[in-house]
Amino acid sequence: MNAKQRKVHFYTWVFLILAVPVLIFFAVKDLSFNSSNEQYLNNSITKGEFAVKSIENDLIKVSIHKNKLTVELKTTVKSASTLLYTIDAEENKDRLLGQITTSGSYTFPIETLPKGIMLYDTLKDELITKLKL
Repeated sequence: MNAKQRKVHFYTWVFLILAVPVLIFFAVKDLSFNSSNEQYLNNSITKGEFAVKSIENDLIKVSIHKNKLTVELKTTVKSASTLLYTIDAEENKDRLLGQITTSGSYTFPIETLPKGIMLYDTLKDELITKLKL
């Protein structure tokens, strides 16, 4: 490498060192990890709104409020791809509500009262649990 190539190589690395963090910052700043809709739903539950219906088993506790469904996962599910579905009258998958990952409370907006819910592992293609409401 001659002196001119060393100089270009040095300035190229300086530019990359400065540009990559700036590009990462702009790529990550607009990501929404907790949407405002979820924050609104979680805040309305803590304001003393009572559940219309509540049911639980050894894995989950489900509370139905006026326009939202709250699922409290008691223990972590062993599957990495656990999805929460509503079920219809024939106990088939009706509507996908969202993904359940670790233990904790999850809130999902609903339009109508579901007949029940099911936790389903999509990778293994097996039912984890089902609750009729």
